[in-house]
Amino acid sequence: MIRKTLLFAILILGVATLAQAQVATDTSLTRTERWDLSVQGRYVGSQETTSEGGSSLSFQDDFGWGLGFHYNFSQQFSLGMDFSMHSIDYTAKLVDGEDSSHIVTYSNNLDVAKFGVVGTWNVLKGPFTPYLNGTLSWTMIDTNINSGVEDGCYWDPYGNYICGPYPTTYEKDVVSYSFGVGGRFELTKLFFVRVGYEYADLNIDAVDGQHLMRIDLGILH
Repeated sequence: MIRKTLLFAILILGVATLAQAQVATDTSLTRTERWDLSVQGRYVGSQETTSEGGSSLSFQDDFGWGLGFHYNFSQQFSLGMDFSMHSIDYTAKLVDGEDSSHIVTYSNNLDVAKFGVVGTWNVLKGPFTPYLNGTLSWTMIDTNINSGVEDGCYWDPYGNYICGPYPTTYEKDVVSYSFGVGGRFELTKLFFVRVGYEYADLNIDAVDGQHLMRIDLGILH
């Protein structure tokens, strides 16, 4: 995976540098003191972790989505917020610690929602540039495994206010971080595309980290 990431970064850098050399700089395509507003497609690869006793947890790949709001302080630096959401199918295999022949298999989906502060450095000042970014996120993880029943009041999806017992699930909120590399292509004065790779550390033992490919379609405002 590291080798593929390096090759991807080198490819983006080569394409952006070539485009920068071939296309005359258009000062009307400035992004300084403008907002990036984007819709993001985010693909997460599959992965599996195994414990010493033989228990394992495997995650399927998933295509999620996100939204971005970034302010360009200059041609090269922006700061903003990203929101993203994934619903990842997983299968857990639980091996009994006293009787290894007793195995329980369970499948469900893992909901992961992130709100993050993102800093981005554009290597070049022109409309075609490679970029580096770093994100610090508040990450909400829901296993969708029933953890019991509680009493209380809540709004249902149809706008009704209901009081009474309701099922709860095992959830965890963590502070996570990610870093990424990719290329930015400003197609016109208003529209841009970003393509990149990110590694995210979710700060939980059951997941080593997420390897993510993303494409952002955005407007400059």
